[in-house]
Amino acid sequence: MPMRFIPNPHFTEELKVQPLYKAALEAAANAAKENAEQVAPRGETGYYESAFVVFQDDDGNWVLGNTDFAAHWVEWGSVNNPAYAPLRRGVQAAGLHLREAPRP
Repeated sequence: MPMRFIPNPHFTEELKVQPLYKAALEAAANAAKENAEQVAPRGETGYYESAFVVFQDDDGNWVLGNTDFAAHWVEWGSVNNPAYAPLRRGVQAAGLHLREAPRP
């Protein structure tokens, strides 16, 4: 008689507490950061390229951002500048699913 598969209803919660899973998420976030740094436009000061950050939010999600005061112009463009989108491109180049935070 064949065995019947019974899915574990707590699989996701159990997986999220595994050290290897957490390490893989952090490594993927850092890979996205490296990709974003590579495609970022090179400015005169070089500050923008050095202002990328990876951190874990209160919900345990890994977040990639940039602390430069003009990061939104680089990401989304303006009347005078094209949208370079290094954050979005970096995430996608790392093979990750891009989930943008909603506007406040």
